Amino acid sequence: MNEIQTHRLNALRAGTSRIVLQHARTRVNGRPASDASVRARHQTLMAACNQLWQLGYQLRDIQNLEQRHVRALVQHWFKAGYQPKTIENNLSNLRLLSGWIGKPSLIPERNASRFFLPEVPPEQLKVGTVAARSKSWSESGVDVGAMIERAHGIDVRFGAMIFLSVAFGLRRQEQVLIRPHQADGGTHLRIRDDIAKGGRDRDIPIQHPFQRAALDNAKGVVRQGESLGWPRRSKQANIRHYAYLMREHLHISKKASGCVAHGLRAEYSENVTLLAGLVPPVLGGDKGQMPPARREAIQQQLSENLGHNRTRVTGAYIGSFRVHPRVPVARENTIVYRGYTLNVTADFQNNRMVGVLAQVREHVEFVAATPTQLEARFRQAVDEKLAGKSLGGGPLDPGVSGA
Repeated sequence: MNEIQTHRLNALRAGTSRIVLQHARTRVNGRPASDASVRARHQTLMAACNQLWQLGYQLRDIQNLEQRHVRALVQHWFKAGYQPKTIENNLSNLRLLSGWIGKPSLIPERNASRFFLPEVPPEQLKVGTVAARSKSWSESGVDVGAMIERAHGIDVRFGAMIFLSVAFGLRRQEQVLIRPHQADGGTHLRIRDDIAKGGRDRDIPIQHPFQRAALDNAKGVVRQGESLGWPRRSKQANIRHYAYLMREHLHISKKASGCVAHGLRAEYSENVTLLAGLVPPVLGGDKGQMPPARREAIQQQLSENLGHNRTRVTGAYIGSFRVHPRVPVARENTIVYRGYTLNVTADFQNNRMVGVLAQVREHVEFVAATPTQLEARFRQAVDEKLAGKSLGGGPLDPGVSGA
């Protein structure tokens, strides 16, 4: 790129930056956007400017953005291996930008990826937001009660955060910013003061003594008017410290425990759904267990409790009732945990999962109704074996290492 081209690209970036910073600080609902949201949007659109020039579209002014430019970007992202969710997010940012420059119809509101990539099979562009298996800590073999106690022993504020998250499904940001005394609405937990994602206020019903205990515990940790996060730290510093304690002290990560911190939202979702009499799909429930209207009402309430407003969002936490989760697509799979391998097969005739331990002298078999339950039993058995007990009722080959 020569000096003139560099100057023109910089002019495009500068003009785009001015427009973004002029508009991006205010959300669609009129509330102020967080610095992180503004920064992420700005970075995405600056990258789009660079990519357009790399693709040979030497725009000088973002006001001249056309559909052919957007199509070139989307095709580039797809060929580069971007995930469908990332492409959709990028298009969402470009859609906002097109509105700011007076071209609101430039990018379709629905199925934008398919509009710009008509030659790509729709299934390749589908954003996978429905949980195929439980993401909760309990279904991953983690003792939630013991983990809350452990967190309290590490730091009382940290323990209170986890306790609240299990009880109310709070996001990480909400856990560190919530003011427990002000949030106590008697019969509900009040999420206010712009601490929620998107600034959405909500009231979460207190339906169980466990929830009241969690809130009272948090109120006992901090003074009136004080947030639960660590004093004299910024919001981002609090979130980083929270993530550090979760990863390094509780050892909660996909690699170490099979679940992540966000799994507490799934934990809450499963619990509150079960309390309402509905078995989630990820736990083996099907759509025929109650009338559709009642089931949808429970899902809608769960969505609102989590800070959303669409029923289908609950699929990310409890699975979808449209697809029965008990029979996997693959007939055979493996689960590896702490050096042991379980060969898993779907028994279609009896609608169950069967797992046989590999590399052992005797036949060691596990049976469960769902893949999640099977994996939980396998993990528990391995943990017991490493603690000196037998595995699955049969002895292990002494030569097999469990470390």
